[in-house]
Amino acid sequence: MKQAILILVLFAVATLNAQDYVDVKYLPTSRTNVVYGTGTRFDGSTDTMRMNIHLPSNDNAASRPLVVWVHGGGFTGGSLNDFNSLCQLWASRGYVAVTISYRLGIYGAWPLDPPYAYDEAELLRACARSVQDVRGALRFLVKQRSEYKIDTSRIVIGGASAGAIAVLHAACVDENDSIPAVLGDIAPVQRGTDAFPRPALGPIDGTLHTDVATPSIRAVVNIFGGLFSLQFL
Repeated sequence: MKQAILILVLFAVATLNAQDYVDVKYLPTSRTNVVYGTGTRFDGSTDTMRMNIHLPSNDNAASRPLVVWVHGGGFTGGSLNDFNSLCQLWASRGYVAVTISYRLGIYGAWPLDPPYAYDEAELLRACARSVQDVRGALRFLVKQRSEYKIDTSRIVIGGASAGAIAVLHAACVDENDSIPAVLGDIAPVQRGTDAFPRPALGPIDGTLHTDVATPSIRAVVNIFGGLFSLQFL
């Protein structure tokens, strides 16, 4: 009995001495499939974008730093659930940790389908849609900052593969950059005898929750991603 009590006391002391945002010290709780908007997919259909929000449930913080994770999958696959475990780990350290879905899909070069063959324009357009969605998700979270106790001056975004490409561009591209012409209204994709239109994608910030400003990004966690152009740096 004395040994069990000693172990509990030592665990309590270790928890009290744990460093916020570094050490695991909180129990995470989750809110899943929270809708943050809708958008037009590559083929003209409508997609509903969602997020899973993971929170430290037993902290006393008045505001918490936010980390948003974006999954990979070559802009054609993957799921917001891919980063749930990682988000729960970040939440146990004291962060509001969010994983988001974004619009997926690109046209392949006939007769092959993605991800086996596609042109550069399709990759750039897929990246632009992901940037619009990441920034829309961030603005949604800014609007929900009171509910989730988010410190909007401390925001980190991270991703893997296509998700890393998305967050790098979301953090780096601004109004001073030259936006690629292929994001505008360009020639249709020709697949056999069928032609599929590619209309202009609109502003790089997107149209979701534009009644608030896109927040500044303090850091980017890049897991094997890259920028399409060094000018964005």
